[in-house]
Amino acid sequence: MIADGDNYNCGIFDTYAINAEITTAPIMIPAPEDSVYIIFDVTWRSPSNPADASIEVSFDNGDSFETIWSIDNSDSDMTSNTITLPLNNPEGAMSVVLRITYYDDYNGWWFGLGRIGVFSYGCRLGYES
Repeated sequence: MIADGDNYNCGIFDTYAINAEITTAPIMIPAPEDSVYIIFDVTWRSPSNPADASIEVSFDNGDSFETIWSIDNSDSDMTSNTITLPLNNPEGAMSVVLRITYYDDYNGWWFGLGRIGVFSYGCRLGYES
């Protein structure tokens, strides 16, 4: 996912915000409780008009999502980083859906997230590039 708020808003400035969202198809996770994690690369730069971003999870086609990672407009720039987080999968969960959102960017520079992998005990369960 790459969102370029600077390019989106060129010439319009603070009139319109860029909002981008990606939701994955269900990823099978037949694994013990609390054994699934996500690894992803992230970069953002939004010096004058910070934005927000989040990664949320939902298990077994549930209606609700839980936030497992977020940045808000008070977070400083991150030019490149790899992050590993637990998904906190409940006992008996068989699938997970990831929802990645970048929102409220009024002419920031960029947000990029990639090489998203879902793993359990070192085995890859799902991957989005």
